[in-house]
Amino acid sequence: MASIFIFLKSLIYLFQEKSDNRYGFISILLIIISFFTLLSVFTFDIQDLNIIFSMTPHNAGGILGVLIAKYILLLFGFESLFIPIILILIAYILVKRNINNRYIILVFNVYIFLLILLPFIDFKIIMKYFSLGKEGDFFICGTIGNRCIHFLNNYLGNAGIILMLLAIGIAMIYLIHPFDFYFGRKKRKPREEIKVKPIPKDIAIKKKQIIEDKKEKIIEPEKHEKIKINVHKALIESRFDEIYKDKFKKEFLSLLEVKDREKINISSKDLEDKAEILVNKLKEFNVNGRVSHISTGPVITMFEFIPAKGVKVSKIANLNEDLSLALKAEKIRMIVPLSGKSAIGIEVPNKKRENVYLFDILTSNIFRNAKGGLIKALGKDTSGTPYIANITKMPHLLIAGTTGSGKSVCVNTIVASLLYRSSPKDVRFIMIDPKRLELPVYEGIPHLVRPVITESKEAVNVLKKIVGWMDFRYKQFAKVGVRDLDGYNEKADIKKPYIVILIDELSDLIMTAPGDIEQNLTRLAQMSRAVGIHLILATQRPSVDVITGLIKANFPARIAFQVASKTDSRTILDMNGAEKLLGRGDMLFLPPGKGKPVRLHGAYISTGQAKRISSMWAKMHLTKLLEGKVENPKSFANEILNKDIVSAIANRDGVPGAKEIIDNFARSNVDKLNLSHEEIVTIINSLSRNYYPYMEENSEVSSISNLPSNYIEKSDELDDYFDTAKEIVIRHQTASVSLLQRQLKIGYARAGRLIDQLEKAGIVGPYVGSKSREVLGNSDDL
Repeated sequence: MASIFIFLKSLIYLFQEKSDNRYGFISILLIIISFFTLLSVFTFDIQDLNIIFSMTPHNAGGILGVLIAKYILLLFGFESLFIPIILILIAYILVKRNINNRYIILVFNVYIFLLILLPFIDFKIIMKYFSLGKEGDFFICGTIGNRCIHFLNNYLGNAGIILMLLAIGIAMIYLIHPFDFYFGRKKRKPREEIKVKPIPKDIAIKKKQIIEDKKEKIIEPEKHEKIKINVHKALIESRFDEIYKDKFKKEFLSLLEVKDREKINISSKDLEDKAEILVNKLKEFNVNGRVSHISTGPVITMFEFIPAKGVKVSKIANLNEDLSLALKAEKIRMIVPLSGKSAIGIEVPNKKRENVYLFDILTSNIFRNAKGGLIKALGKDTSGTPYIANITKMPHLLIAGTTGSGKSVCVNTIVASLLYRSSPKDVRFIMIDPKRLELPVYEGIPHLVRPVITESKEAVNVLKKIVGWMDFRYKQFAKVGVRDLDGYNEKADIKKPYIVILIDELSDLIMTAPGDIEQNLTRLAQMSRAVGIHLILATQRPSVDVITGLIKANFPARIAFQVASKTDSRTILDMNGAEKLLGRGDMLFLPPGKGKPVRLHGAYISTGQAKRISSMWAKMHLTKLLEGKVENPKSFANEILNKDIVSAIANRDGVPGAKEIIDNFARSNVDKLNLSHEEIVTIINSLSRNYYPYMEENSEVSSISNLPSNYIEKSDELDDYFDTAKEIVIRHQTASVSLLQRQLKIGYARAGRLIDQLEKAGIVGPYVGSKSREVLGNSDDL
């Protein structure tokens, strides 16, 4: 009796408290009933109907089993075997709370299909198993089945029944494996551009909850209705191999797929307890109010706190440390006030954070349906919604954060998302990485204009060269009569790609040549948007001597990762907040034209995944270059990748010992490639000369002032005053050492070197004794 009493009391508790455990209890009960029903039907013996109340029945379920089997078979016939399956399906729905509707429809279709088909099947073996005999004919389809068949036979006939069976069968096959892509129409292009930040579904819900009662002076949390809680659930997309029919995208996503994921569940009870602690702690400091809404995300949980009348907002903002102590949280960040709400946002870190993977962003509907040339995946917002941005609308991006905060991973994420959507015809990269750690992994991709730049002095010259490219594009646009890159590509026969300049460590460049770097970056940031050139700068030292006022003014879009102090946060964002971030991809993103940043959790891509993506593009590019040169281009390309000599081929002059690496490769692969040593070396040398695709600007515009191609690479020979000296001699139409001394206020030796450099560049003529040199350049060279 005591056990029954405890059992009944537990049931009452489960349903009165509306606990989540009640669904699990009901599911277990349904599974037990389904197995008992299945056992009763399988062990049914028709003789049990005569001895049910006089002797022990043969049925394994006893008297109850006989009764269940009898009435189920009378109603449904042999289709009663599907009833346990339906009960298990209901149990699964109760546990998961959501399921694809097509599976429910599939089970229903199978039931109807068998209901019509069963009368046409010979059931002698089954009838013999259940010992039914002639009186068991009725058990084949049951009461429902026999009436359905009688109705269908009168109104449809045999031919109609066969056609109906065929239609239901096709429907079942479609539900198991959709085949609309075989003869479905093409998808329409989306009419509207995707918004950069999607609006969460629950944003408009809380307006009623934050309206305060005018008669109430002090709002006590216990007097209000229950807190609205939105628990974040990880976005589960369909399998990417079903979404994408494109072979390239399938292969690309397979390199990013993460199979073993840790599931993190946050219970409503824990959230309510935290809200209660929060309210009570604030009450200790005479700050009354209530928590109106709780929203969980992958990394943090947002508590929306509505203060009572008369409470100063500044008083709450100064209680950060006290709340962190009360909630045992690492760092709490306050948003005062929440945009569009009369509430304060209190962001509390979760005990266990959920990893955000690039795979999830690339397979999300938001990214797949986004329109634009340079869409980049950033991560997820605080509610777990994927977040993307369009580089062309920024148009330049500044990234800052301490070591280990996720800055370099963010750069890799941006590159990977662009490589996923764009070919070398769409976008080209110029990568500068003085640290030589992150970007050299992309040396084999055909999207690069030239090998990754690792020397600071060389980077200065390349930036000057890009300024020349910008001017060249403007002249071409003027000839066609257009204002931007999109307009040019609509009219021109040969389209121009976007150019994205990536600098992974700005501070190293600033220390080398602060004047030249700042000048060229500023000029590009001010003018290059229209011609399709975009800058992405990253630094781990967001100080005022690195991120100068001039640079910051021309980079409206900024990302701040965790920084060491409030001063660094104000340098990058012009406000505090970045010092409260949690690291490992936790960021504040300030979109252009917005006053307040958005908190995001950056998507993760490992170095190994980035390298595999680079190898994938390198393999396709090498295979294309080797066509017509070798019998089996794929095998040759695979051998190059297996031996990891792509960098030696693409950047032969920059990789130490590249010649020896290629020579060793040729010697070790003579038999495998069925070519002689000399033939392999010749083929690889031809790849090195033309590895990166041709760009019109590269041939039409020289580095700075029509310098020879072999001269522009030697950046250490080029004087910082070269451009100014060239402008002086062309404007005066005379060239002499004394002229440059007077105009530039420099010494004789330096002025002499400038004259020599101008001669090598073809701007001035050779030495003619005491006379001034002839000026060969004209105003078009400026």
